[in-house]
Amino acid sequence: MKKAFVVLLCIFLSLNLSISANAVIIKKQIIKNNSIGNSVEWVEKLRIKAPPIKPIYSLGSIGLSKKIQEPAFSTCGSLVYEPPWSVYDFEDEEDKWGIADASFEGNTDAYQGWTNVIAAGGPGAGEASMTIWISHGLLFQAPVTDTYTVYFDYSVKGWVRGEITGIDACVSSEVALFFRVGPIEKREDILYQQTIPLVYPDYEHFFNEKRKLKITAEMYEGNCYYIEAIAGIKARAVGALLDSGNSYGHLDDKNQDGWGYGAALNSVRIEWPNHAPDKPFNPQPVDGAIDVDVDVELNWDCYDPDNDELKFDIYFGKNNDPPKIKSDYNSTTFCIPESLDYETYYYWRIVAKDGKGGSSSSEIWSFKTRKEKTRCTLVFPFFDKFVKTFNIDIWNEK
Repeated sequence: MKKAFVVLLCIFLSLNLSISANAVIIKKQIIKNNSIGNSVEWVEKLRIKAPPIKPIYSLGSIGLSKKIQEPAFSTCGSLVYEPPWSVYDFEDEEDKWGIADASFEGNTDAYQGWTNVIAAGGPGAGEASMTIWISHGLLFQAPVTDTYTVYFDYSVKGWVRGEITGIDACVSSEVALFFRVGPIEKREDILYQQTIPLVYPDYEHFFNEKRKLKITAEMYEGNCYYIEAIAGIKARAVGALLDSGNSYGHLDDKNQDGWGYGAALNSVRIEWPNHAPDKPFNPQPVDGAIDVDVDVELNWDCYDPDNDELKFDIYFGKNNDPPKIKSDYNSTTFCIPESLDYETYYYWRIVAKDGKGGSSSSEIWSFKTRKEKTRCTLVFPFFDKFVKTFNIDIWNEK
């Protein structure tokens, strides 16, 4: 029994001495160079990893219509989204071994979120870390296949702090932002702070950051993409022998009564290149038609690749370069207000406009009106008793 205790004690001491030796090496190197910046070479940077990327959904997926967020408003060539967000989440990850502990509190809603994390290691051999991710965003369905640019407006506030009791402990903390459009992700570190034994026995750092960032991504018509901004915060503490470390991270507003929200996605703006309307087609009367009635109605078809609302300029006249007779007309059917001349060639074309600077013109179409008709009455007497009358139209011959 005594022998087994000695073996266990040796193992415990070897683990602690290993951690202590590493800490002393770090300490000597930092003091030699007199720079905290060199600590990155000796102590592994935290590097908060992002939570798993959400999948891309096809148009036929069930129930997506309930999640796709409508824009707050639209401007020329862009859609702007604001809270409340249709996608919001709160995830955590704990990692610890030995004599250590980690915990957190917090939540998120459709507007913004908050959290407090703590990691404690030692005294004795132990290491702990706690990571929290707060995400906000929306599910966006691409109207066309194209390259989209997504602009994020984000703000985050809070503070990190840490403390150690001696050379055999180390604490560190990090806050980072992740911005996603579908599978594309950009990480932006806004804070990296780390303490080294004896050089910085305790620290406290406040931050109040605003970030505007853009991501360019290919999207395909009908597919649905998650667009998210994620605030991640991680606290890590290592203890050994008789020394311990405590690391704290806060995403909240310390100056507000109670706990104030610290992570907020203020807006998302989505832009994609404008596409001009398709050329108007399928004219009625058809191009080159003859014997067209003098009371004529013009019809055509036209579509816009971006599903923009279209307006039309109508050109019509006897010249093969017809003048404009109507601007910003919002239908694909137009009645000429006056009767046309008989046996006359008329020319017309349509210009479609999408309201965003895109326009397209049809070909110049033509038709010829019919000959004038004269109505005659024919009377046929029958046996001097009955009279039969017939009305007929006779083409005038010139």
